[in-house]
Amino acid sequence: MSAGCMVASDTPGFRTLTRPDPFPAPDARRGNRWRVGLKRLNAHALIIERCTRGFLDRQAARAARRQLNLARQRKVFAGFATVLQKRYRAFHSRKYKHDYYARKVYLAVVLHKGEAIRKALAEQLQAEAEQRRSQADEQVRHGSSQARSHCGKP
Repeated sequence: MSAGCMVASDTPGFRTLTRPDPFPAPDARRGNRWRVGLKRLNAHALIIERCTRGFLDRQAARAARRQLNLARQRKVFAGFATVLQKRYRAFHSRKYKHDYYARKVYLAVVLHKGEAIRKALAEQLQAEAEQRRSQADEQVRHGSSQARSHCGKP
């Protein structure tokens, strides 16, 4: 008799029929093979998951490192730009705005104008003083002539 089928009698004249056995004998090796295969598939799935998670996490860490590096570089470059702007402004200010030689010429012109104004004011003050003296002398002369005329003496 074969293991998974039932055979009709072996007598001549009867046809041999093979039918599936309604209650097959349990195969211990088949269940064991199934469990071993399932364990192997689970192990391979875990390896694939672990590799995928590692790959994705490395990508995320790389992106985070890039962001941190980019932020650090921006701060450094912003500091460099600030220093460059500061130095350029100082250079431009010394060269054009507060030029030593132009300022020296300007101060000489201002000094010269100041002297000219001072001289003009002194002359004007002297002229006014002369005018006042002459007016005072005239009043004194005019006043003395009027005083003589009141006294009756010519």
